[in-house]
Amino acid sequence: MAVAQEKIAKDGGQIVRVLRALRAAMLFIREQRSASVELLAKTLKLNPAVADRFYPLYRELFNPELTVSDPTLEEFIALGNFRLKSTEKDKEVLKVPLLRDWSFAEKAKQ
Repeated sequence: MAVAQEKIAKDGGQIVRVLRALRAAMLFIREQRSASVELLAKTLKLNPAVADRFYPLYRELFNPELTVSDPTLEEFIALGNFRLKSTEKDKEVLKVPLLRDWSFAEKAKQ
């Protein structure tokens, strides 16, 4: 999830509430296999047996810590720059440390 600095300054509490809801959903998916398999089958229109086999891969996509590794952030930045056809000057604006503010994630876990 990405949020503008203006939104952070204006309503940081709303960001924390959204993250708490996302975390609760992630924990549900990780901890409730049968309900998650049913949801996966319904959402992706899969045979339930196939959804059950796919569940372990699906489960690992949901990180209740609400963080992303630096290499993953670098990949997101590179993909964004490619899609936006960013200039070299544009590329200097987005750096991993700028995007790695996990303070809201920490608040959401409390």
